[in-house]
Amino acid sequence: MRESIYLFKQGFQPVWEDRRNINGGSWTFRVPKANGPDFWTRVQLMAIGEKLQSCLDVGKNCRWPVNEFEVTDEGSGDQLCGVGLSVRFNSHLISIWHRDASKQKSIDAILATVLEELPAELKPKPDNYFYKKHSDHAGFKAPATTTVASASTIDVPKA
Repeated sequence: MRESIYLFKQGFQPVWEDRRNINGGSWTFRVPKANGPDFWTRVQLMAIGEKLQSCLDVGKNCRWPVNEFEVTDEGSGDQLCGVGLSVRFNSHLISIWHRDASKQKSIDAILATVLEELPAELKPKPDNYFYKKHSDHAGFKAPATTTVASASTIDVPKA
């Protein structure tokens, strides 16, 4: 009744407080059970096929990092973290996580891409999807060494 599956980039954890997710957010789509498997498959393919990444505002090069050294804590822009499926009693919750909730153009671009890529029979009604910053969730607990304003920490030497 309450199972979740996540497809995330290597090194990312599907938790709000992960150092790479802490300043991000996610789109969540409530999908009828009958449409859930097809919707989930299409969202996964958009993630794997770089459709979602290419819509994010990552500067001049809109692509997935080639290796782990290109992914930094600071990030040069928005980056796709991953996608998730949460099975509920009456529906499926399908989410798309990204790293920077301060970039409204990227937030809007994710939604526009999903709605554009889905066939008419799978398009959700506007009241069946929403965007939320991870830090806005009631259960969010920022790690002591990281602030929500900045995903990176600075070690200050003691005098």
